Amino acid sequence: MKKLYVVLVLGLAVGVVCWAFGPSVISAKDTDVKVKIEELPKAVKDTVDKFIADNAPGAKFDEAKKEIEKDGKVIYDVELEAGDKDVELEIAEDGTLIEQEVDEEEEEKEGEEGDEEDKDEGVTVSFEELPQAVKDTVNNEKGEIGEIEKEEEDGKVIYDVDVKIEGKKFELKIAANGTVLKKEAEEEKEEKEGEERDEEDNDDGVTVALEDLPSVVKATVEAQGGEIGEIEKEEEDGEVVYDVDVKIDGKKFELKIAADGTLLKKNTDEDKDGDEEDDDNDGDEE
Repeated sequence: MKKLYVVLVLGLAVGVVCWAFGPSVISAKDTDVKVKIEELPKAVKDTVDKFIADNAPGAKFDEAKKEIEKDGKVIYDVELEAGDKDVELEIAEDGTLIEQEVDEEEEEKEGEEGDEEDKDEGVTVSFEELPQAVKDTVNNEKGEIGEIEKEEEDGKVIYDVDVKIEGKKFELKIAANGTVLKKEAEEEKEEKEGEERDEEDNDDGVTVALEDLPSVVKATVEAQGGEIGEIEKEEEDGEVVYDVDVKIDGKKFELKIAADGTLLKKNTDEDKDGDEEDDDNDGDEE
């Protein structure tokens, strides 16, 4: 009888504990609940819509979870699919964006983590991935949009955008707020890079491709007709000149063209050899 009494008392005690603490235990487990997008508070949904418009146009809603922290604060975790990226937003009940995390494709993420220098080289992005302010700036140029790269310079995000305006190629350097930091014609850029690469090589002549010539020099070369051979960029008396070998009607010529496209000299190979022989003879007579 005494044993039965003890069992009854213990059973009653367990029942009281479950009644008293059961709801809190259940609620502690049930703090992570999936919700539909239409069930999100308006302030949270507005934050999601603004983030998509500004940072991930075309992104699709994946799922959302409502979490209740120990202090009773309600947090919403919203997951989006933006192309090959998964975006996770942590948003307070009043719509405050607490944190955002972008999970890119594994290879790209490993590459970025493995080598910070890749940021300087730039990551190719699509037009749709640009911030709205940058999009507006690019559209104002009214040109054909080419490659777009996202870079980091001095801790700031910069966008390099190639555009073709009225047949001429330009490179735009645009800040994240849409400000144009630089607008440079591709020919000017290539010529500047060539000069900066090695100033000493200019005296000896540096072989260049037809595509690397300034447009006015290229036009002069093409106006001659014929088959284009070797092209060298040289410096004479402080001025850049281009020596171009061409074959016209089976005859070889050497063109000397100024950087502004002026044809300075047009010699056949025979003329050139003759000049060199004359120079040698003058030396012998002396």
